[in-house]
Parts: sequence; structure tokens; C-alpha cells
Amino acid sequence: MVTSKEQYTRRLLEQARLRGQLVDFSEEAAQVGLECRCEMSEHLYRCLFWKYPSAGEHDVARVSSLLKGLQSQLTSPSQPGKRYYYVRPKPPTWWLNYQYFFTLRVTYRGPRLESVVILARQDSLDSLVSRIPRTVPATLLVRLLMSIGRLWTLSYRSERILLRSLSTAVTELLERTPFHDYARLYVQLKRPWLVPVPDQFSREEYRELCLRSLLRQLEVTAAVADQLGATMSLTVNQVLQLMANYVGLVPPSEDVAMPGDKVSFH
Repeated sequence: MVTSKEQYTRRLLEQARLRGQLVDFSEEAAQVGLECRCEMSEHLYRCLFWKYPSAGEHDVARVSSLLKGLQSQLTSPSQPGKRYYYVRPKPPTWWLNYQYFFTLRVTYRGPRLESVVILARQDSLDSLVSRIPRTVPATLLVRLLMSIGRLWTLSYRSERILLRSLSTAVTELLERTPFHDYARLYVQLKRPWLVPVPDQFSREEYRELCLRSLLRQLEVTAAVADQLGATMSLTVNQVLQLMANYVGLVPPSEDVAMPGDKVSFH
């Protein structure tokens, strides 16, 4: 007999499907031996699993590793018929802490496995029908924060307000992802603002190299944000226009940033 809670769950999932809040991975599930409907929240998919333009092999996670982890747990005699499974796959990207795990909500029809829904650890099924602001993939935001950090000690005081505004805008988008704490921890541990100037470059050459690298990343982010309909208080196009004014500009020497003046990642 189907309980009222199970009926509610099915109605919730159907509502999420109608709203386009679930991405279907049933074919991938069949490849690892899971003969059921398998879906992921659209928000989680865009944040970490979607292979956005220019994404590298380790920039996004693979749903197959999650499904393999689930399949091994489902076939374990010690864990039969559970409604929730928690899966820690191998490190899915170059920046996400291996301790992060995903929640997999499992539904049954009688004894038969009916469906699996992959959620971020902090999310619940109810979050599937809530209006979550769109963001860009988390890896892009981590790259931007790393680039801002590298440029910070090479920048001039006239650029600091702009860099702070950019950091705030990127952090605002990062806060919309389930991984904001892990992303900020990664940047803090790497301390890009302490990276020395390579021997083959002068300070000004390396500064311009870092600036141009940041501009390229902003262009990619702008394109992806536009494709996804993501918004933020300071648009990427505004930042691009402002930062373009600094390319090749060499302010007076007294305007040089002090090495100890570190950027704040909120």
C-alpha cells in the first residue's frame, strides 16, 4: 500500500519534471546496471556536471561515478531498501574537497526500484520546486577567484575598487551554488595572492599576463552566464569594459599595491 508520504514524493517529483527542474540520466544509469529512472536536480547539474563550453576533463564531475557508487550500495546486503543514500565519489574536480558527498533519494514501487534523484547534500526534495536563482558552473567561479587573487598583489591602487567589486560579484554567484564553502576553502588554502613572479617575467609582464588571463576567463563566464540566464549585481560585461581600460596601463610607481594588502574573499 502506498503511503501518503510516498504519494507526496511522487507528486513533488512530477511537479519538478513539469517545471524542468530535473535532468534525466536514465541511460547512464542503465550502463552501470541500474534499471530505473535516474534524475538530477537541474541546479546541481548546471553547477557541477554540465560540460560548459571550454570545460576541461577535470572541470566538471561525472554522474557515472555517483551511479557506480550507488549501485554498489544498492547491491550490498547490509543496506537493503533505504530511501536515502549518501555517495562520496572520487574527487570530481580539481578543486572540490573529497569529503563532499551527494544525497541520492531512492523511491520504490513495491519491492522494485523505481527512481533515483541526485541532490546536493544540503538540498531536499522540496527544494526542487523552489525558485533558485541561476548561477554559472562553480568551477568557472573558482577560476575567477584564483585569477583575482593572483592579480591582487600585482595590481595598482587605482584598480583595487574594481577588483573588490568583481570579487563581490563572483562571490555572490558562488553563494548560489551548493559548494561555496568548499570553493572558498580551496582558494584560501592555495593563497594565489602569494604566488611569486616567475623568473622569466618582469613584474609588469607577469601583471599583464595575469590581467589578460582574467579577461579571457571573464569572457567565457559572460558567454556561459548569458546562455544560462544567470544574473548578478555587477554584470560581467560591465567588468570587462572597465578592466579593458587597464590593459597596458602603467600607473605611477607610488600607486603600486603593497604585498601584504590581501583581497577579501567573503
